[in-house]
Amino acid sequence: MVPFPYIKLALNTTMVFLLILIAMLVLQTWFYAQNQARIYDRNIVQAAEEVKGIHASQQAALDTYRWTDANKTTVAIPIGRAMERIAAEANPVE
Repeated sequence: MVPFPYIKLALNTTMVFLLILIAMLVLQTWFYAQNQARIYDRNIVQAAEEVKGIHASQQAALDTYRWTDANKTTVAIPIGRAMERIAAEANPVE
């Protein structure tokens, strides 16, 4: 006398459902991790490269002589040289 004749079918169906659910959760987690890695590469790594480029151009502007206007009447001098001149003016050697 079997109280529930389809118990094996019900258990098998439940097991298949649980396996599919676990597979879906694993895939969702993997896709989320991949998406986060792409976002990191796109936003963080590229931004760092842009900052490096900006820093290099600013450093070049601080370390070189250059004209600051189109008429070539004003010259910018390197920051190190400017600090030396300011220090020399503040403490003149007699």
